[in-house]
Amino acid sequence: MKEEMKNILVVGSFLVAAIVFLVATLYYNPVKPDVTTGDVGTFNSIEEIRSFLETNTESNGFYSASFAMQESMAKDSAVAMPSAAGADSGAAARQESADEYSQTNVQVEGVDEPDIVKNDGKYIYTVSGNKVVIVEAYPADEMNIVGEVDFDKDNVMNIFVNEDKMIVFTQKYEYVDTGLPCGEIYWGVRCGGYGRESTIAYIYDISDRSAPEPDRTVSLSGNYVDARMIDDYVYLISNKYIYQNSFDLPFYEVNGVKTDIAPKDIYYFRQNDQNYVFDTIAAINVDNGDFETETYLMGASTNVFVSADNIYLTYQKTLSQQYIIGRYLDEILLPELPRDVANEIRGVWDNGGKTMQEKEQEIGDILGNYMISLDGEEMLFEFQSRLEDKAFEFFKEIQREQERTIIHRINVDGLDIEAQAVGDVPGRVLNQFSMDEHDVTFRIATTTGGWDRNANENNVYVLNLDLEEIGKVEGLAKGEQIYSARFMGERVYMVTFRQTDPLFVVDLSDAENPRVVGELKVTGYSGYLHPYDENHLLGIGMEATEEGRTQGVKVSLFDVSDMENPEEIGKYEVDERWSSSEAIYDHMAVLFDKTKNLLVIPVSYNKEIAVAGQNWPRYENWQGVYVFDVDLNGIELKGKITHNEDENGTDYWYGGGDYVRRSLYMDDVLYTLSNSKIKANELNDLSFVGEVELPFGSGGRPIYYATGGGGVAGSAMVE
Repeated sequence: MKEEMKNILVVGSFLVAAIVFLVATLYYNPVKPDVTTGDVGTFNSIEEIRSFLETNTESNGFYSASFAMQESMAKDSAVAMPSAAGADSGAAARQESADEYSQTNVQVEGVDEPDIVKNDGKYIYTVSGNKVVIVEAYPADEMNIVGEVDFDKDNVMNIFVNEDKMIVFTQKYEYVDTGLPCGEIYWGVRCGGYGRESTIAYIYDISDRSAPEPDRTVSLSGNYVDARMIDDYVYLISNKYIYQNSFDLPFYEVNGVKTDIAPKDIYYFRQNDQNYVFDTIAAINVDNGDFETETYLMGASTNVFVSADNIYLTYQKTLSQQYIIGRYLDEILLPELPRDVANEIRGVWDNGGKTMQEKEQEIGDILGNYMISLDGEEMLFEFQSRLEDKAFEFFKEIQREQERTIIHRINVDGLDIEAQAVGDVPGRVLNQFSMDEHDVTFRIATTTGGWDRNANENNVYVLNLDLEEIGKVEGLAKGEQIYSARFMGERVYMVTFRQTDPLFVVDLSDAENPRVVGELKVTGYSGYLHPYDENHLLGIGMEATEEGRTQGVKVSLFDVSDMENPEEIGKYEVDERWSSSEAIYDHMAVLFDKTKNLLVIPVSYNKEIAVAGQNWPRYENWQGVYVFDVDLNGIELKGKITHNEDENGTDYWYGGGDYVRRSLYMDDVLYTLSNSKIKANELNDLSFVGEVELPFGSGGRPIYYATGGGGVAGSAMVE
């Protein structure tokens, strides 16, 4: 029995060590990289790219591929322009339009952001399923569809409108069959097939709104990341992942003519990472069709900030498996082992002729044999305990090292694209609003702490345009994380949350010495902050109890005129059960106009319905928009609008036909938009003006919906 217990303990101890080892090598999957600012190189050949990737990623088992035969197997296919359909061509000529109309809610003035809806004061351009529909919406009581473009199987992302040009972004997936059966080894070639993603920008001439004319198509390899439009130039960003056992050079297509991007035109930064992608930025002049691209080998961008002059690409830094294991051996394991055992493990680790998998297996065997040789349960537990204690602190240190955000600054000027700087800061970035460019500085707000929520801290860093740190304030709201941030001139407002919502006011007027000057604690949190004016701020988020349990949607108005003493001077809470709003995490869902005292956001909730003869209520879903009157006296609900047929909004599904996602105005009419409808109401009293049905779900595609009263989801075919 004693021997059996010893074996169990040995196995248990070995498994704990193995788990520690695997966590170190797999979960913390990110070459101790020092970021070298502005040091950019290019490749001379495919072999150089391969060598670069193998050197930096092979130790993680992420990249393992040759490049032979890849190009011969790629199937070129011209990108066909989607078909356009028109209605009532006589209505397409420009007529009277609104004197005032809203536009997409963007972060930086003069830098347009793509959205599912655009508006020019007469026409509304909206994504409806796999179509883009053009609606003559002014005057509202005569709304009608004048044109549409069907994108068949493409996934329509969003659109821009630039006077008489419409730009539609889609994501396309193709299956490439290599023609090689699996089960045998084909060096450098994938067997079976693989998926190939591409990002497409379709440019249409819409001078005749009833008959959109294809003008130019630009396609980039990889997945759609984001886009911006500055004057007549669209900047499109895609990233092409480098999958295990596969490697295709990135490419672009213009009107179906494919061009492979040569290695000499692929830039890399002299820093190590693990999860490499090809990031391609395309600059397109929508007026004359001129086009340029730049491609960079870097980490996969997660958050993008764009100023009038620069694109900032950010992603989380990763540490290599080789670096982490090496440190683990040196600092944790080997000092706990007898010299002969440590030397044996060191010899395996330093053997350049073995793969990582072989090294891990041999080291595991050596460690297991040593643990079996230990005499007595007490020695086993003592050895295990020492490893666990040291490993815990080691992992925390590794987490601090790799929890850094890499920032690349790409300068753009018309068709000119140039990588000019790279830097990094501690922590992780929430979204684009955690970044800002002001004068000759770049500011960024981050959260550190990783998996240990109690260790969370929040920080603001000020960098010069070489992305070198010149100022910082760290350690804010320990145990909490950033839920929203907004840079406004020489200030940044940050909301952190765990139980209460501290609104921090940080003074950035001295870039080298930023400082927290004010703090306000209220219940709940704001997930999105929007300027009301230079001294007031709107917050859209969730109310919560004192213990931090979220309750429902809350809109707040903050007075920050006295930076040291911010106040919440108004708020509105949605008192229905389980309310939520897309505006909390998507700023484009927010319609705000100070001159009209207008705030509109989409809201969904469950409402309680009494049932005759039943002691318990029934709950039904409601979805639509809340329309608020907002001024410095407070926030007042003006009314609600839904697109559901019975006006009670009792059936909806996110992304379904009746789900209202956007709103806009032309003069004194408010328009609300879902996939299946555009509805117009008077702004003053929200009385109904008119509506137009959109062709969502046509062509036999299913429309999914959620039934009220706790029913199961269903679907209906619309022919």
